[in-house]
Amino acid sequence: MKHILTLLLLVLFTFTAYGQSKSQLLRKAQAGDANAQYQVGDYYYHGYSYGGLDFEKDYREAAKWLLKAAEQGHAIAQHLLSFCYKFGDGVAKDYDEAEKWLRKSAAQGYDLAYHSLGNFLRVCRKDYPGAIYWFKKAVDEYYRTSGLEDKGSLLELRELGVEYHPGQQSSTAKNNVAVNRKKTANPNNPTDPKAQYDLALRCLYEYLDEEKAFFWFSKSANQGFAEAQLALATCYAEGRGIDEADENKAFYWFSKSAEQGNAEAQYYLGNCYEYGIGTEENEKMAIRWYEQAGLNGNTDAMESLLDPLFEKGKQYYLYWGKKLLYTLQKKAEAGAGEAQDALGRYYYNGNEFVTEIDYAQAAYWLEQAVVSRYDDSSTFSILSEIYSEGKGVKKDAAKAKRFGDKAREKAYEESLKMFFPF
Repeated sequence: MKHILTLLLLVLFTFTAYGQSKSQLLRKAQAGDANAQYQVGDYYYHGYSYGGLDFEKDYREAAKWLLKAAEQGHAIAQHLLSFCYKFGDGVAKDYDEAEKWLRKSAAQGYDLAYHSLGNFLRVCRKDYPGAIYWFKKAVDEYYRTSGLEDKGSLLELRELGVEYHPGQQSSTAKNNVAVNRKKTANPNNPTDPKAQYDLALRCLYEYLDEEKAFFWFSKSANQGFAEAQLALATCYAEGRGIDEADENKAFYWFSKSAEQGNAEAQYYLGNCYEYGIGTEENEKMAIRWYEQAGLNGNTDAMESLLDPLFEKGKQYYLYWGKKLLYTLQKKAEAGAGEAQDALGRYYYNGNEFVTEIDYAQAAYWLEQAVVSRYDDSSTFSILSEIYSEGKGVKKDAAKAKRFGDKAREKAYEESLKMFFPF
């Protein structure tokens, strides 16, 4: 039941804020209302602008308000505050504080904290028994409240060498599951776009229902919510939740989201113009949107701007190359696996506009990517080569063999996914 209550609480908090001005919401927060403090913190953390509310992303303000709510025992605020400390968003990075707030949130039964705590213990603490305990708890709670498998936690357990299934339940518990599933299949229709977007995400990633996700993304996008517009564009581009892909509609919604400042949408809109997806090819417009996305911190856009076919000149490429390196470094240091892997590859291959070859740095960041579980067969192949030949590091035959074996194992898994994607 608590899993469903979590959704209802999130929707309730959003409804509470909807229809108020920013000053009204802030007054409530300043008066000590924990729900308002959480909502303000959440809006500052993600950035939000709709219906009289206008919050630019500000991690420092987010952390301040989340802390106020967390200290009053607000479980959802405690959960989000833990990420501030984990990644150094608005506060100094502090794993002890991150763990403290995760445990407080989990102790109150906030189910999302179970998985987050398991992930934190596995990645940041290397406390595998503790991670296994919390992942199992996440699996059991999710099954108890929805009757579905928590695929994310089960995958984490398998990667830790544990095959696990929810325990047998009593007939009463099974009846409760059936009732809960019926309730979640017919949610009250929220009118706030952020609530609709959150519900769409839940339909997509928890209930695995792409059609319902598409429905709620559409509702939210048509009210002007930028994140939902990006998600809806992606649905049209990939044909998710609909009969077939529609490039023209994908282009339309990428444009809508990009015009509101969404960096990822700006990058994809640049793609549309560069490759003629849903519109005519237009190099000038492609560069314009890549630049806008790059200025907003999108590293994929920065990489696109390094394309020599654009013929922009050495100083232009050096500018974006250095900006790319700086941004990847910051994201990698914050624990982003994708950035760690990309940074490692730049150091391994070298790029005249980004960085010189540095095998020691390549090894370091690629190994960090492995720890973050962001890797593929080529990541392990590169590491095997580095340690086998002693490139920038001391030769280590044992490590080279271990990484080589892992590369072959990953390559086999990737080939299976290619032929049997489901």
